[in-house]
Amino acid sequence: MAKASSDEPRVEKHKVEGRTVEIRKRGDAEELWIDGVRHRFFVNADGYRLHENAYAPPTKTLLDAARAYLERLQRERKTGRS
Repeated sequence: MAKASSDEPRVEKHKVEGRTVEIRKRGDAEELWIDGVRHRFFVNADGYRLHENAYAPPTKTLLDAARAYLERLQRERKTGRS
C-alpha cells in the first residue's frame, strides 16, 4: 500500500446552504474551496473573513466564515439584492 505524501493536503468537506465547502490544510497553510472554486480570505488575531464578505464580523474558524458568506448570499438571493 502506498504511503500518503506529506505534500498532500488534509481536506475537510462540509455541506453549507446546499454548497460543497472544502478546507484544505497543508502544514499551517489553509485554502477555502466552495463548489470547486478557491476563495481568498483574511485571517488575523480577530479571526477569519472572506474577501467577498470583508465587512462581516470576524469568525473563529474558516468554516464559520464560509458559512456566514453563504448565508449572506442566500439572504440576498431571497430579497433580490446583489
